[in-house]
Amino acid sequence: MRPLAIEGGSGGEADWVKLSRKHAIDVNKAQKYVSIFGGKLTDCINVGNEVAEIIEKFGMTLQPSGMAWYGESTNRTKQQFFEQARAIKLDTLTWENSAEPLSERFWRRYGANAMELLAVIKLDESKRNY
Repeated sequence: MRPLAIEGGSGGEADWVKLSRKHAIDVNKAQKYVSIFGGKLTDCINVGNEVAEIIEKFGMTLQPSGMAWYGESTNRTKQQFFEQARAIKLDTLTWENSAEPLSERFWRRYGANAMELLAVIKLDESKRNY
């Protein structure tokens, strides 16, 4: 079980589906610590990147390992995916209540394999109904 993240003082009811996919990072600059709430295992690299940026703002220097995380695609592959997604206007197909654009969802879930989804969508317009 993990805590769900919701912005403090919102006062209203939250959509639990969106909460279960989002994360929040609480930063205490004075004591230089962070707390992470919510999020999904499939989004761990993105959360880690955000935390790394915060830590560097604390004045700590992080050393890149020079190695890719198991299964992680290269930045170039990610860039190519998002370029292709923009070219076919993938995000215009995002369901209005979705917590994230389709391009981000596809990349987060499938990584470089999401290129195959783009190819199918591009070739067959009937596949555009998700």
